[in-house]
Amino acid sequence: MEKMEDMKREYEETLGRVKTIKEGSIIMGKVVYVDTKEVIVDVGFKSEGVLPLAEFRRKGRKGAAAVKPGDEIEVLFLNREDEAGRLLLSHEKALIIQGWKKIQDAYQAKSVIEGKIISERKTNDGKVAGFTVEVDAIRGFLPFSAVDIDKVTNTREYIGKILELKVLEIDQKTHNVVFSRRVLLEERKEKQKERLFMSLRVGEICEGTVKTLAPFGAFVDIGGIDGLVRLNDLSWGRKKPEEVVTVGQKVKTIVLDFDKGTGKIALGLKQLKPDPWEGIAGKYAVGQKIKGKVVKIAPFGAFVELEEGIEGLARLEDLTWDRAAKSPSEIFKEGDTVEFQVLTLNKEERKLGLGLKQILPDPWVIASEKYPPGTKVKGRVVKLTSYGAFVKIDNGVDGLLRIKDISWTKKLKHPSELLIKGKDIDAVVLRVDRETKKIALGMKQLEHSPWDDFRRGMHVKGKVTKIDTYGVVVQLDAEAEIDGFIHVSELSTKFIEKPSDVVSLGQELDVKVIGVSPKDKKVELSLKGFTVDQEKAEVSTFINTQEKDTFTLGDILKMQKEKKGNK
Repeated sequence: MEKMEDMKREYEETLGRVKTIKEGSIIMGKVVYVDTKEVIVDVGFKSEGVLPLAEFRRKGRKGAAAVKPGDEIEVLFLNREDEAGRLLLSHEKALIIQGWKKIQDAYQAKSVIEGKIISERKTNDGKVAGFTVEVDAIRGFLPFSAVDIDKVTNTREYIGKILELKVLEIDQKTHNVVFSRRVLLEERKEKQKERLFMSLRVGEICEGTVKTLAPFGAFVDIGGIDGLVRLNDLSWGRKKPEEVVTVGQKVKTIVLDFDKGTGKIALGLKQLKPDPWEGIAGKYAVGQKIKGKVVKIAPFGAFVELEEGIEGLARLEDLTWDRAAKSPSEIFKEGDTVEFQVLTLNKEERKLGLGLKQILPDPWVIASEKYPPGTKVKGRVVKLTSYGAFVKIDNGVDGLLRIKDISWTKKLKHPSELLIKGKDIDAVVLRVDRETKKIALGMKQLEHSPWDDFRRGMHVKGKVTKIDTYGVVVQLDAEAEIDGFIHVSELSTKFIEKPSDVVSLGQELDVKVIGVSPKDKKVELSLKGFTVDQEKAEVSTFINTQEKDTFTLGDILKMQKEKKGNK
């Protein structure tokens, strides 16, 4: 009797419980049986509930082997029964409902939520656009740009990981959820930065990890915040970032400066080492010979590393005696080890001047003995200027060939009219000045001066090539291109209105030289002077051929008058 009462009471309690649970309620149940198609769950009612095993076989959920009797699971009460009178339940829908609630709560509260990376999502062209993320049966999208603060290089390493995320967007109607991990990391980094700046001090030594390298320096993580060690602060020497540190390396740095407003922190590595310039006076002295490595070549000279942090500058003019050298690269290349001489040393300005030619023989000392005036030389034209040409006659020795010493006869406006840069020429040494390191050369001095062929008073032949108002140009030597000039006053003993009254173009003339100026390349001529000289010569000849007492002065004058009349 008591047993019947107990069963009646249990049935009424169960019936009452069923009436209180509404459709859509989520309740806890215990798995009592699992077969190949169904899972039987005890939810505390008179009859047991049932749900398809397929709900556990969906991608990302438990498989049949993972669901076993005794497991407690959450299920959704559907308020329906199957043909056997069993309650119809759904574990999958329960998870979906709870998942959406969890996501909505996190979105409204802007709180952190955990999600599992299920797979990659790719664009039509095969590029990774992001990841599919599952949060309690709800799947959303994590964009590639929202995965991390730093650039993601290996997307596969995220698959299967559970990450802390924040919900950026949610749309329950379209079942779209967008997550971001980057936002969460940035928020945490900002809080971490605030705490760090509160305690940060200039001069403080911080331990950190090298995060990334750039051409201008290295970024070091000093506790979640990146500081920059600029290239000049990595080493006392001229080194690239990868020659000093490596990514992932633990380093000690010193805080040089920081700005709370911009969030920038300047760090230093070399400042933790002794400054090599402090002890330079005891190592190097002016005049000392020292070997160094050429680390950089510039148009004006070469930078030479004597030791880490100590560099000197060897200017182009101190590298070679050859003044035609245009670049240090003609002498050596970067990486070469060369012996130099210390020329200057200034510790305060951190400047050290080096020279290479100073330890080499001075070619001008040799040249002054090797090339005395009058020496014939062969050289190469290395430079042309408006006033002449520089000719290389030996290593480090250039001579100057002035434009006036190129040709006896040609009136040159520029040496390029006769000379070509890079071509060899013959010349003669005119002067040597050892003190000023100058050698004067001449080309025309190798030849006989045509001006020496003309003397005042001599008679020459020539051809009229030009006639103008002031006189006549007469070609005296076609090969040497020497012209003379007859002024209109020297054309005749008589008055003439214009030169063409006396001479014509192409006419051959006998003339007298009345002036020579080799410097100005001028020969002054006189037709009148030649005529007078001829008349004097004829008279003198005539007199010498006759008896002295036969003729009187009157006879001579009469004879001259008759001669002129015949003309």
